[in-house]
Amino acid sequence: MGVLGMLVRMAWRRLRADVTRTAFTLLGIGLSIFLLSSILIISTSFTASLRELLEEFGGNHVYVTPGLNPMPGGNAHVFHDETLRALRGVNGVREAIGIRLAAYQVGVGGETRILPVMFITLGNPSVVADAYKFTSMLREGRFFQSADEPGVILGADAADKVFSRPVHVREILRVDGKAYRVIGVYGKLGTPDDRNVYLPYAVGQKDFGIRAYDMIDLIVQEGVDTASLEERVERLVKRLEGFTPLVLTPEAVQEEVSDTLGLATAFLSMLALVSLIISLISLANTYLAIVEQRRREIGTLRALGMQRWQLALLIMIEAGMVTLLALLAAYVLSILVLTLLTPVFRQALPTYQLIIPSHQLVGIGVIVLLAAMLLAALPSMILQREEIISLLRS
Repeated sequence: MGVLGMLVRMAWRRLRADVTRTAFTLLGIGLSIFLLSSILIISTSFTASLRELLEEFGGNHVYVTPGLNPMPGGNAHVFHDETLRALRGVNGVREAIGIRLAAYQVGVGGETRILPVMFITLGNPSVVADAYKFTSMLREGRFFQSADEPGVILGADAADKVFSRPVHVREILRVDGKAYRVIGVYGKLGTPDDRNVYLPYAVGQKDFGIRAYDMIDLIVQEGVDTASLEERVERLVKRLEGFTPLVLTPEAVQEEVSDTLGLATAFLSMLALVSLIISLISLANTYLAIVEQRRREIGTLRALGMQRWQLALLIMIEAGMVTLLALLAAYVLSILVLTLLTPVFRQALPTYQLIIPSHQLVGIGVIVLLAAMLLAALPSMILQREEIISLLRS
């Protein structure tokens, strides 16, 4: 313990004696670790937050989509009323909501914009309101009270960001020239649905001539075997519509989101990892130069009886101190910066919560620390092969 304490004190004095070199080494390693840790924290936080959002809105949703028509022209298949009625009767399905999404000119005052208009069926308005959190997440107004109520509900961005001024309840909105009163404004979801304008499907049939659905959202009962339900839905749609639909269960949606985030995280992490490797190689090169400059000092220490392993350990301790300081500074800085950015991230994803993957950060820190110490020790181990007299003459 006495030898180790002595080596630690010597290493600390060397770092303090050359503040400029220590600072640049800290900066190089610290920036790479900051990037890597920030990417890891952001990925962990967004993945958990998106899963929470999917569980809140999609935990009991099974989405039935038509996919693309393989015939020439590539037009998408659609669903019809007979299919919607049949799906409502499938065992385990609480409600089937037909959805048609189309882009229309939407105007308020003298302004006009092209916005997505989502027509939704309202077989049971209370179930639909509960399924899409209209009851709890409407920040203004109310939900539709009947299946053919001629009113509109706006997504948060459609109300706040599309036009030059915010749009509120009771204002008149024109959709493709047809006037409707705004009865509600949705809260922020952090998804593309924030730009939607919502209208009852019955209004779409009457005013826009809509006769088919782009998607059917099945609200399923708790405990339903989604794999079995998927098979039954596929068979039913195949019989009624003549094609096999794409059925997205909650598990499939979560897996798709996780895979997409995983690919993005892997790409960014690879860039940060390359940066870290370059920094570690630079660290080894720095200590190679340092060891060359300290040939006489190393020769003197060996002449005074210091063992070769003690000299190697001295260099390793120096590199370890620098790397440990860089790790601590990078972790603290990344957590501080991401904490300050949390309100910004919540603008995009309201459920966002900063999550610190402590076990992963500790694991990365240990690996980086060991790699830095070993890389720094290599030059001194090579130099120690020379005779003491040769080192002293230098």
